[in-house]
Amino acid sequence: MNKLVILDLYGNLESGFNVSLELGLDRNYRPEIKVKANLPPAKEISKKYQNWYKSYYEINGSSLRIKGKKTQIKNINIESRTQECLEKADELVVSFNI
Repeated sequence: MNKLVILDLYGNLESGFNVSLELGLDRNYRPEIKVKANLPPAKEISKKYQNWYKSYYEINGSSLRIKGKKTQIKNINIESRTQECLEKADELVVSFNI
């Protein structure tokens, strides 16, 4: 027997989310239980995500960035940037209370 679970999240980290959870005993039938709730804003998570995102793209680049010539020498310490990116990822995970 397959179960039906529908989780809808509407909103964003800056203003919060409206959450709707629907549960059914069989995926072929309409949900039998519906629960609605709100999650508060989490601006700190948004800020930490943006910090991680920026750090990640400093390492991996983006298809939108202007690329240097192949003969150009870049003075980049990949190990330190990778470590910084991992630290920012850890900060983001901690902000989820996991």
